[in-house]
Amino acid sequence: MVWNETVEGQYVRLRAAQIQDARFTYEIRQDKEKTRYIHPVDGTLEDQVEWLRSQQEREGDYFFIVETKEGTPIGTTSVYDIRGEEGEGGRILLHGSPVQNVEATMLGYDFAFYVYGLKKLWLTVHEESIHVQGYVKKFGAKEEYRKYSDELQADLIYYLVTEERYKKKTADHEYD
Repeated sequence: MVWNETVEGQYVRLRAAQIQDARFTYEIRQDKEKTRYIHPVDGTLEDQVEWLRSQQEREGDYFFIVETKEGTPIGTTSVYDIRGEEGEGGRILLHGSPVQNVEATMLGYDFAFYVYGLKKLWLTVHEESIHVQGYVKKFGAKEEYRKYSDELQADLIYYLVTEERYKKKTADHEYD
């Protein structure tokens, strides 16, 4: 699906990914350091164009480009697999400053909870991605269960962020 409005922050904004973003989204997925804990992507730029086309048609799947206020793309984020009042957050690859990356993450959660109206957001984190585990906990994520991934040869940790916990953690900018 395509969300036709931007989600504005102080330093960055989220806008719906478009077909012309295929090169950026393809190249960001090729960054081995940023993608070492997520599902590998094989394919070509043309495959990425086709994936974007199909993503735009999928019900309950919103894929965003994170960009600076000047319009420079610095990452991606997504809310997808929406089922009633819950969905998944992911496809997060960020190349901004720490401040931009935190704001981009919060804008993704803000979209899920305050714009779209979800009550629960699931996040999947690789067991070795200690940094991301700590990061999502700062926004109210709680580990619910683990499941082994044959593809990644590791446990994936399934976290749940509720609107209530997120609101409590961010109301006074209490990220701990």
